[in-house]
Amino acid sequence: MGLGNIERRIRNDSAYKRKEAELLVDKLEMMVTNIEKMKEDLKKIEKENKKEILENRDFYQKISKIRENMGLPKEIGVYEWRDKPSIKERFFGGDFYNELSHELLDLIVENTSRTGGILALSELVLLLNKSRPGKNLEHQDILKGIKILLKKKLIDNLLELENGMKIIEVKEIDWSEEQKLVLDLGSELGYMTIENLMIKTGWGLQKINNVLLDMEKNGLVLKDISAVEGIKYWFPGLQTN
Repeated sequence: MGLGNIERRIRNDSAYKRKEAELLVDKLEMMVTNIEKMKEDLKKIEKENKKEILENRDFYQKISKIRENMGLPKEIGVYEWRDKPSIKERFFGGDFYNELSHELLDLIVENTSRTGGILALSELVLLLNKSRPGKNLEHQDILKGIKILLKKKLIDNLLELENGMKIIEVKEIDWSEEQKLVLDLGSELGYMTIENLMIKTGWGLQKINNVLLDMEKNGLVLKDISAVEGIKYWFPGLQTN
């Protein structure tokens, strides 16, 4: 093959690749247009059927799933994430904190069904920011959202451990002092062993087994038996992953 033929072939290949890229860009632009149209259709549906959506759980969950697939917040009527309130909302409250509290409640309910009804606030912050692409929130704003849920009695309590870790309680839990101590000691690693509890508390084996068994029955700890590492008791409410 001569140099002239090689040069023509290179030019033809480049033109083909350029045309292929242009067609791909056109396709992507069409997809963006379709997504924007879907958003407008969704707005219309939610506006015209808001009462029915909020009153029908199945309808609400379907709309929430559609929103999630479209990269939108799950909260009905909200079409973009906000990472901070206005100055007026900061001092007097408003839509930002109401929307945030709904967002927090969805995550709390979703992640406490298998944790005995508890969730570490630090874990909730991670889950929240993971669900909001590029729109991380300040800790103080998240706390205000939690306080709204407490005031409305949608969650029961915000328990603070001796080490400063805050634990959200969805339902009322009658903690014993021993259980609080076990939770406090296990919060650093997310798990605890019987041997470590004996060293840190000075309790006997029978007492430790009774406390852990009671916590296990209530879903507050998960017993994990490993041939290599022995028995570990995990706290699913402290680490959801």
